[in-house]
Amino acid sequence: MIQSEAMKISQTRSTTTFLACKACLAVGAALVLISAPSLTAAEPLTSEYAWVEGGVSIVPDFDARLSAVLEEQTLNENLKLEMSPGFSAHGGFGERFLPWLSGEIEGGFYYNDVDTISQGSVAMPHFGGTLMQVPIMLNAVFHLPEDRRWVPFAGAGVGARLTWFNADGVIFQGKEGAVEVEDSSTEVSFAYQLFAGLRLNLQDDSLVALIYRFNGAISPDWDLKDAYTGSKIANLEADDLCVHTISLGFYMRF
Repeated sequence: MIQSEAMKISQTRSTTTFLACKACLAVGAALVLISAPSLTAAEPLTSEYAWVEGGVSIVPDFDARLSAVLEEQTLNENLKLEMSPGFSAHGGFGERFLPWLSGEIEGGFYYNDVDTISQGSVAMPHFGGTLMQVPIMLNAVFHLPEDRRWVPFAGAGVGARLTWFNADGVIFQGKEGAVEVEDSSTEVSFAYQLFAGLRLNLQDDSLVALIYRFNGAISPDWDLKDAYTGSKIANLEADDLCVHTISLGFYMRF
């Protein structure tokens, strides 16, 4: 009887050990399956990459100070410019220095039309304008290691922005008279930006991404010429000029 009970206990322990081993194997297999994408993505990744992106460009309304000479009088007026949504394009090259840090050089383009220009509550009815901007930035990008399918990232950059302002029409009209301009003026300003996004790793040295960028330029100002004489008649100095963009991007490692 004692021997029989001992055999039963031994068989029970063997069965328990077998089931425990089986459970461990099952858990291990599950972990292998779960980590399989990471293992594939963890193969040596090239550190250099290039990207392009395109999307919508939004310039918030901004104030500007107009200085103009009209009939030997100097005018100083505060104007408000309201901008229509436009489009943006970006691209550049980057290099991954650490698993969580990359550096980039980036170029871009923003296009927006002037919706209205006003002095106080009075809008100038006969004015048309266009704002085109070209940022050139050096960026630091912080991201999770790229051995996963989804890679969130955020970064900051500094550089310069070339701002091209095209004005055509009456930019100001008051009791002193009207200031009518027809000119294009270009200004280069210090620029800064913050950005964040989410990349989808396609596992074939390419990624797609959704990206938000905030880009600011320090107080650009533009000299404008008279529509009839062609001589300089006005200067328009804007507050810091900000641009918000939301883009879809495509990245390629090489």
